[in-house]
Amino acid sequence: MKYNQWNKDPNRGAAFALKIRKHYETCVTYIDALVGRLLAKLDQLKLRRNTIVILWGDHGWHLGEHAIWGKYSLFEESLRSPFIISYPKIPNPEKPANGIVETLDIFPTLCDLAKLPIPNSIHGRNLYSILEDPNVDGHTAVS
Repeated sequence: MKYNQWNKDPNRGAAFALKIRKHYETCVTYIDALVGRLLAKLDQLKLRRNTIVILWGDHGWHLGEHAIWGKYSLFEESLRSPFIISYPKIPNPEKPANGIVETLDIFPTLCDLAKLPIPNSIHGRNLYSILEDPNVDGHTAVS
């Protein structure tokens, strides 16, 4: 996929680079506001204590780091992605975990939290131990 449809090079134009970053930040801010509205509605309806909320995104987007504007690299900025689990019974809510995990881990974790059987055929790992103790190490991940 070709990302630069403007025939401008943000690596050579500071004003254009700033404009791209502002547009990206606007999108992120809008998504943050929508997530806030969703959580507020769950609170208003008194459903939050019975609801598992998982927020995750795909891999990162370079905004000029390493002279890259887009995705598809193996630099750390591109390998990280947002991943938040809100579950009423998490012992240390709001404490970040730093273990390496994969999006494949979402399904078995969600099965466990929902008290559903975890199928043997899946490749992800249950992250419940990290939810209990954010200091627990993650596992090796394939990028």
